[in-house]
Amino acid sequence: MGSPQTNADFPFPATSAASHYPRAALIRLPMLLQWTGSIALIYVGLGDHDQAMSWLNKAYQARFNPSVLMRPAFDPLRSDGGFQDLLRRIGLPR
Repeated sequence: MGSPQTNADFPFPATSAASHYPRAALIRLPMLLQWTGSIALIYVGLGDHDQAMSWLNKAYQARFNPSVLMRPAFDPLRSDGGFQDLLRRIGLPR
């Protein structure tokens, strides 16, 4: 038996309990969507700004809490054009 498959837009194994129980997945969905901003933060810490922006855009599509972008940990992205565009789309000061 191989390792569980993952979906590029959803970083959890396809064989997780949530994939077998749709109702459980829906109950957990708000919590899982909040992780997109945290995953972006991890990529910022690793210096992978492209992946960080990819996850921030997923977070935006998931209607995340945009106040997370005000954290100093996102400072390395502030000069990034994609980050500036995201702030503009959300309506936060740049």
